[in-house]
Amino acid sequence: MRSAALAVTALASLAACRKGGLPLLERPRQTVEGFSLSQSNKGQPLWDLHAPHAELREDDHESDLELPKLQIYKNGKLASTLTAETGVVDMRTYDVTMSSRVLATSLDDGSTLSTEELKYDGKNGKFRTDKDVLVKKPGGVMRGKGLEANKDLSEIRVFKQSSVFDKAPR
Repeated sequence: MRSAALAVTALASLAACRKGGLPLLERPRQTVEGFSLSQSNKGQPLWDLHAPHAELREDDHESDLELPKLQIYKNGKLASTLTAETGVVDMRTYDVTMSSRVLATSLDDGSTLSTEELKYDGKNGKFRTDKDVLVKKPGGVMRGKGLEANKDLSEIRVFKQSSVFDKAPR
Protein backbone atom coordinates (compact mmCIF):
# COMPACT_ATOMS: atom_id res chain seq x y z
CA MET A 1 0.00 0.00 0.00
CA ARG A 2 2.85 2.37 0.81
CA SER A 3 4.54 1.78 -2.58
CA ALA A 4 1.26 2.57 -4.38
CA ALA A 5 1.02 5.84 -2.45
CA LEU A 6 4.62 6.70 -3.41
CA ALA A 7 3.88 6.00 -7.07
CA VAL A 8 0.82 8.27 -6.99
CA THR A 9 2.86 10.97 -5.22
CA ALA A 10 5.63 10.68 -7.85
CA LEU A 11 3.14 11.04 -10.71
CA ALA A 12 1.51 14.01 -8.99
CA SER A 13 4.94 15.64 -8.59
CA LEU A 14 5.70 15.12 -12.29
CA ALA A 15 2.36 16.66 -13.20
CA ALA A 16 2.99 19.66 -10.96
CA CYS A 17 6.45 20.28 -12.47
CA ARG A 18 5.40 19.93 -16.10
CA LYS A 19 4.12 23.00 -17.94
CA GLY A 20 1.16 22.49 -20.23
CA GLY A 21 -0.98 20.29 -18.03
CA LEU A 22 -0.85 16.52 -18.28
CA PRO A 23 2.45 14.74 -17.71
CA LEU A 24 3.98 13.12 -20.76
CA LEU A 25 2.88 9.64 -19.63
CA GLU A 26 -0.80 10.60 -19.68
CA ARG A 27 -0.92 12.56 -22.96
CA PRO A 28 -3.03 10.75 -25.54
CA ARG A 29 -0.90 9.42 -28.43
CA GLN A 30 -1.34 6.88 -31.16
CA THR A 31 1.36 5.29 -33.26
CA VAL A 32 0.52 4.56 -36.88
CA GLU A 33 2.56 2.45 -39.29
CA GLY A 34 1.89 3.25 -42.95
CA PHE A 35 0.35 6.72 -42.40
CA SER A 36 -1.57 8.22 -45.38
CA LEU A 37 -3.63 11.37 -45.67
CA SER A 38 -5.21 12.75 -48.85
CA GLN A 39 -7.18 15.81 -49.81
CA SER A 40 -9.36 16.19 -52.90
CA ASN A 41 -11.89 18.62 -54.29
CA LYS A 42 -14.87 17.35 -56.33
CA GLY A 43 -13.08 14.07 -57.03
CA GLN A 44 -9.82 15.75 -58.13
CA PRO A 45 -6.81 14.95 -55.93
CA LEU A 46 -5.12 18.00 -54.36
CA TRP A 47 -2.38 16.24 -52.39
CA ASP A 48 -1.33 12.95 -50.80
CA LEU A 49 0.85 12.66 -47.72
CA HIS A 50 2.56 9.39 -46.82
CA ALA A 51 4.93 8.38 -44.02
CA PRO A 52 6.10 4.94 -42.93
CA HIS A 53 5.62 5.95 -39.27
CA ALA A 54 3.56 8.65 -37.50
CA GLU A 55 2.83 9.63 -33.90
CA LEU A 56 -0.61 11.18 -33.53
CA ARG A 57 -0.71 13.76 -30.71
CA GLU A 58 -4.43 13.93 -30.05
CA ASP A 59 -4.27 16.81 -27.57
CA ASP A 60 -2.33 19.00 -30.04
CA HIS A 61 -4.26 17.76 -33.11
CA GLU A 62 -0.91 17.16 -34.81
CA SER A 63 0.96 14.17 -36.16
CA ASP A 64 4.74 13.80 -36.13
CA LEU A 65 5.95 12.08 -39.29
CA GLU A 66 9.08 10.08 -40.10
CA LEU A 67 10.34 10.26 -43.70
CA PRO A 68 7.24 12.05 -45.03
CA LYS A 69 6.51 12.27 -48.76
CA LEU A 70 4.07 14.92 -49.95
CA GLN A 71 2.68 14.67 -53.48
CA ILE A 72 0.96 17.77 -54.87
CA TYR A 73 -1.49 17.61 -57.78
CA LYS A 74 -2.53 20.29 -60.26
CA ASN A 75 -5.61 19.71 -62.43
CA GLY A 76 -5.68 16.06 -61.34
CA LYS A 77 -2.08 15.45 -62.44
CA LEU A 78 0.93 14.93 -60.16
CA ALA A 79 2.84 18.25 -60.25
CA SER A 80 5.46 18.11 -57.49
CA THR A 81 6.85 15.83 -54.80
CA LEU A 82 8.49 16.69 -51.51
CA THR A 83 10.52 14.50 -49.20
CA ALA A 84 12.14 15.15 -45.83
CA GLU A 85 13.47 13.33 -42.79
CA THR A 86 10.70 14.57 -40.49
CA GLY A 87 7.44 16.44 -40.67
CA VAL A 88 4.37 17.58 -38.80
CA VAL A 89 0.80 17.79 -40.08
CA ASP A 90 -1.86 19.87 -38.32
CA MET A 91 -4.95 17.66 -38.42
CA ARG A 92 -7.31 20.67 -38.15
CA THR A 93 -5.90 22.84 -40.97
CA TYR A 94 -3.96 20.18 -42.92
CA ASP A 95 -0.94 22.47 -43.02
CA VAL A 96 2.24 20.41 -43.36
CA THR A 97 5.73 21.33 -42.16
CA MET A 98 8.58 19.31 -43.66
CA SER A 99 11.95 19.45 -41.85
CA SER A 100 15.53 18.25 -42.25
CA ARG A 101 16.88 17.78 -45.76
CA VAL A 102 13.73 18.89 -47.54
CA LEU A 103 13.80 18.27 -51.28
CA ALA A 104 10.98 19.47 -53.52
CA THR A 105 10.90 18.48 -57.19
CA SER A 106 8.71 19.92 -59.95
CA LEU A 107 7.68 17.17 -62.34
CA ASP A 108 6.93 19.72 -65.06
CA ASP A 109 10.45 21.08 -65.62
CA GLY A 110 12.62 19.08 -63.21
CA SER A 111 13.35 22.09 -60.97
CA THR A 112 14.44 21.25 -57.43
CA LEU A 113 14.25 23.16 -54.19
CA SER A 114 16.38 22.27 -51.15
CA THR A 115 16.01 23.68 -47.64
CA GLU A 116 15.92 22.62 -44.00
CA GLU A 117 12.26 23.52 -43.40
CA LEU A 118 9.33 24.08 -45.72
CA LYS A 119 5.75 24.79 -44.70
CA TYR A 120 2.77 23.99 -46.92
CA ASP A 121 -0.30 26.14 -46.36
CA GLY A 122 -3.11 23.81 -47.40
CA LYS A 123 -5.76 26.53 -47.54
CA ASN A 124 -3.80 28.77 -49.94
CA GLY A 125 -1.75 26.08 -51.71
CA LYS A 126 1.55 27.89 -50.98
CA PHE A 127 4.97 26.83 -49.73
CA ARG A 128 6.91 29.13 -47.38
CA THR A 129 10.16 29.15 -45.46
CA ASP A 130 12.44 31.66 -43.78
CA LYS A 131 15.44 29.27 -43.98
CA ASP A 132 18.27 29.13 -46.52
CA VAL A 133 17.12 27.77 -49.89
CA LEU A 134 18.76 26.41 -53.03
CA VAL A 135 16.69 26.36 -56.22
CA LYS A 136 18.01 24.57 -59.30
CA LYS A 137 16.16 25.23 -62.54
CA PRO A 138 17.17 24.37 -66.07
CA GLY A 139 19.73 27.04 -66.93
CA GLY A 140 20.45 28.37 -63.46
CA VAL A 141 20.90 28.11 -59.73
CA MET A 142 19.42 30.47 -57.17
CA ARG A 143 20.33 30.73 -53.49
CA GLY A 144 18.62 32.81 -50.87
CA LYS A 145 17.09 33.06 -47.46
CA GLY A 146 13.32 32.78 -47.39
CA LEU A 147 10.90 31.66 -50.06
CA GLU A 148 7.30 31.63 -51.19
CA ALA A 149 6.16 29.31 -53.99
CA ASN A 150 2.95 28.02 -55.49
CA LYS A 151 2.09 24.35 -55.10
CA ASP A 152 3.51 23.12 -58.41
CA LEU A 153 6.72 25.19 -57.99
CA SER A 154 6.13 26.98 -61.30
CA GLU A 155 6.30 30.33 -59.48
CA ILE A 156 9.05 30.66 -56.88
CA ARG A 157 9.90 33.89 -55.09
CA VAL A 158 13.23 33.71 -53.26
CA PHE A 159 14.14 36.45 -50.78
CA LYS A 160 17.69 37.74 -50.13
CA GLN A 161 18.87 35.94 -53.23
CA SER A 162 21.95 35.43 -55.31
CA SER A 163 21.63 33.77 -58.71
CA VAL A 164 23.91 32.12 -61.27
CA PHE A 165 22.59 31.50 -64.77
CA ASP A 166 24.23 29.44 -67.48
CA LYS A 167 25.43 31.41 -70.44
CA ALA A 168 23.35 30.64 -73.51
CA PRO A 169 25.36 29.15 -76.39
CA ARG A 170 25.83 31.44 -79.43
